[in-house]
Amino acid sequence: MKILSVFIALILCLGIPASTTLGQSQSANFSLAAGAAVGGGGNSSSAGHGISGGIPLPGGGTSFSDSYGVIGGVASVLSASNATAFYDAASVEAVPITDRILEIAYLGAATASGTLYYRYGGQSSYQSAGMTDHPGSVLTYALSSNLLTNRGLEYYFEVDFYGSISFIGTPGEPYIFIVEMNNTQGRRPSAMPNARYRIIGLPIETESHSVEDVFADDLGSYDNTQWRLGSYEAGLDSVVEYPDASPVYPGRGYWLIARGSKRYGAPGRSMRPSMEYDGAGYYRVPLEQGWNQVANPFPFDIAWDHILFEDDGVVQTGHPVDLLDDAAYWYDGTGYQEVSTIPAWDGFFVYIKKSNAGTLFPYREAPPPLAFIADSEGPSGDNEWTVRLRFESGGLVDDGNLAGVSPSARTGADELDFAEPPPPPEGPSLAFSPPGEDRRASRTDIRPPFVDGALWNIVFKNCGKGNLRVFDLDRIPAGMSAWLEMNGSTILLPENVPVQISQEIHSARLIIGTDVFLAERDSHLPRLTFLLEQNYPNPFNPTTRIAYSISEPGYVKLEIYNVLGQRIRTLVDDRLPAGRFVALWEGKDDRGNGVTSGVYFYRIKYGDMLEQRKMVLLK
Repeated sequence: MKILSVFIALILCLGIPASTTLGQSQSANFSLAAGAAVGGGGNSSSAGHGISGGIPLPGGGTSFSDSYGVIGGVASVLSASNATAFYDAASVEAVPITDRILEIAYLGAATASGTLYYRYGGQSSYQSAGMTDHPGSVLTYALSSNLLTNRGLEYYFEVDFYGSISFIGTPGEPYIFIVEMNNTQGRRPSAMPNARYRIIGLPIETESHSVEDVFADDLGSYDNTQWRLGSYEAGLDSVVEYPDASPVYPGRGYWLIARGSKRYGAPGRSMRPSMEYDGAGYYRVPLEQGWNQVANPFPFDIAWDHILFEDDGVVQTGHPVDLLDDAAYWYDGTGYQEVSTIPAWDGFFVYIKKSNAGTLFPYREAPPPLAFIADSEGPSGDNEWTVRLRFESGGLVDDGNLAGVSPSARTGADELDFAEPPPPPEGPSLAFSPPGEDRRASRTDIRPPFVDGALWNIVFKNCGKGNLRVFDLDRIPAGMSAWLEMNGSTILLPENVPVQISQEIHSARLIIGTDVFLAERDSHLPRLTFLLEQNYPNPFNPTTRIAYSISEPGYVKLEIYNVLGQRIRTLVDDRLPAGRFVALWEGKDDRGNGVTSGVYFYRIKYGDMLEQRKMVLLK
């Protein structure tokens, strides 16, 4: 039989009560209290010999009494009338990824049964597996190397001997295998997306923290046309690139892009918590004031809500608004997303408002996502509403920028105005510049309610030629419109219609308000020079009339779109004189085919201005 270097021995007698957690065992002439390896301090004595200290006992030498002997740290009972129990391995041991045999030794002619309970690092529940009994001597379990992963393994045993139940280890204080990995075993499980930036981390405790050792050995000699790596430095507000990027530690995030869908990694050990708080394990990462690029330090997904934060050494409840923006910005390769779960091997940006802060990552796997129905309408009403801006450039996006009002908002920057993450490499950035002393770029700019109108300053960065889209315009109060002012001209903003932004444009203004506000705000704002009326009848089948007016001669295009934003019919595409016009739509596409029942949009373009309305076809 293959004998494991981690040897587990248990010697039981009928004197141990049923359902007893192993900790102290007694006989007529000695008692043994379990030591450090099974959660305790210990003192053992008998009539002829005394032993003080922890269990397991130190190796080397031979010690005897009239009742039992201790040889090299492994106890052997000389008489079946004397009972003892111990675990001769440390409670935490580093092991390579190989098949192993776990053993529990016992004395007596009867048989015993045993169960191994185990879980991967970060899991809350245990799996169970039966052990093999070799009557009168030993229980064994063949531990496959497949159970030894970069997450490590926690385990304990339950033994039934003559109906007496005892435990070696407990669910709350299990024994632990920290797994030792070579470079191949310590690589990222999934390949990097080909030629797309991601924020990544290394959830492995490595001996070398060199950027060269961790990345160059897997990705090849540095060539910024094949792969690039950099770390964002809050003090510099910029990315420091390889080879000057910060040393590699768990919890530190990096920008990485690589061609060829490659993987990276390093030899090292599976991660364990670095501290305990409120009875649970955490890994602490220091933070700076401003933007921090951090990474998940564990090789399993973590829930954002489970992450704790320190303010000047004091652990906080929840995510206090005076300490941080309560948002984790993960990068999916095309743009930032605000996420509730931090994936393993990935990183994110978080904005910290104070110095001397820290974050505590829980040694707890995120629960499976719950199914839910999103509130597609969101805040709506005169006193609370938002519109969403999305900028697209070169296949990359900056989405989720919100402008709006709330009764709890203040003029200027406040806790509702979240900071805009640093621009991604080669990616566009759209941000608001709120009024007031705090001029930081904001992802959200929420104002107190108003009755006439307001302006939002917009700043573009890293932008080539692209398109701006605005969504949820139906949420703004009745009697108000949305305009975009840039480069000396003003454009009426329709719902989800691309407005072209040239690469020379670096700033603009979003204006939402009444016609009076728009007219009085700036004398150069153009008057409403066209009117698009609601179609009639609506709903309709199969024909409806669409009326519109223009005050001056100009080029007009009137088109029909479906709910997917696909153009299905062009009704007008011509230069027209001033006047009122009526177009007919018979519910057909450009090929003359009838369309199905549903919601459609008619959109008019007149000069630089656009407007859109909704209609319903019922058959």
